[in-house]
Amino acid sequence: MLIACSSWAQTLNPSIITTQGGNYIAGGNQLSWTTGGLVTQTLTAGGYILTQSFQQPELQVWTGAIGPSGLCPGTVINVPYIQSGIVSNSNNFIAELSNASGSFASPVTVGTLAGKINGTIACTIPLATPAGTGYRIRVRSTLPAFTGPDNGNNVAVWAKPTCSITPVPDNNVYTGGIPTNIYLGYGPQKLTLNATASGGAPFSYSWAGNGSLSCYTCTAPVFAPTTAGLYTFTLTVTNANGCKSTCSISVCVTDIRSSDKKVYICHNGNTQSVSPNAVSSHIPGHANDRLGRCDQQPPCAAPLMITKGNAQVEEELAEVEALTVAAMPNPTRDYFNLQIKSTDRSTPAIVRIMDVYGRVLLVRTGVDANSSIRLGEKLYSGTYLVNVQQGKKERTVKLIKIN
Repeated sequence: MLIACSSWAQTLNPSIITTQGGNYIAGGNQLSWTTGGLVTQTLTAGGYILTQSFQQPELQVWTGAIGPSGLCPGTVINVPYIQSGIVSNSNNFIAELSNASGSFASPVTVGTLAGKINGTIACTIPLATPAGTGYRIRVRSTLPAFTGPDNGNNVAVWAKPTCSITPVPDNNVYTGGIPTNIYLGYGPQKLTLNATASGGAPFSYSWAGNGSLSCYTCTAPVFAPTTAGLYTFTLTVTNANGCKSTCSISVCVTDIRSSDKKVYICHNGNTQSVSPNAVSSHIPGHANDRLGRCDQQPPCAAPLMITKGNAQVEEELAEVEALTVAAMPNPTRDYFNLQIKSTDRSTPAIVRIMDVYGRVLLVRTGVDANSSIRLGEKLYSGTYLVNVQQGKKERTVKLIKIN
């Protein structure tokens, strides 16, 4: 005997009042239910009853296609999704990024959109995302809580380049030990801005700023100022995948020339006009002497608001140093004791020793920003630069090693 049967079910519009339903997730399992429906008894047989009531809408969130297949850290992308059964206006759709292997064990939230209808989430790939080719993106809802499948295809995140700029003066004449200070009339009159990039070679370079450079697409442009001022240059580095990074440097130019082809120095609190050949007997020979007139502040010294009585007045004061670096003895035949002091006691510093061409000879990371370190024992006689960087603060000091 052949018995045939068929069944059918009604698909309802997935919209119910939230107080008439619920959703629960625990241990990786999800239970959804509807309450408040009128139960109609249809069939009774023995101890079993077949009833009919409202249908609980099916919950689902599908993540759409994502393009392009390769992304740079910091890129904003649109992640489309389609939903079914989301019933609360208080719901949020959250886009999550996997790790480079496609695992969502520790997902990273990259975008959020409130609502209960289909849509597109504007997402930002975090700047610190490691390079990799196996990333996935998924969308989940919060009310009710439901996690949909991922986008179904691997997405590559390219390496974000890094860049740095090392200033190299055109000569070794001592002017105070800071290579980004230029004094018109004495010492270095040109500065080579050596760019260093890493992460996704080959690179292209683009310079911009408020001063004139010898070139704007090379790795080492020359800045030769003719007027005083504070000049800032920004370098944009683009790697082979089109990912970009920027870094910048500021150069303070002070005009210390006098009218008789001499230069001004401040000697023991008195302004003097001397021949450039006589400057070296004062600087660094006299601890209190400096280049420029005694009443002359560098153009990079910012006005500081101070309080006198009940009124605030603006005075031109030298920038308060939040990071100081000194090397003793200097010059030396043996080694230098580098003393570092900072108002920031928690951020470690990076110490680099470079030759006068900007080539890095030694790097120490994780240095206590309030410490004294010994270095330079293996340096040959000559002139070097030691650069100390702590966060956004940076100081450079000239070192002289003698026989």
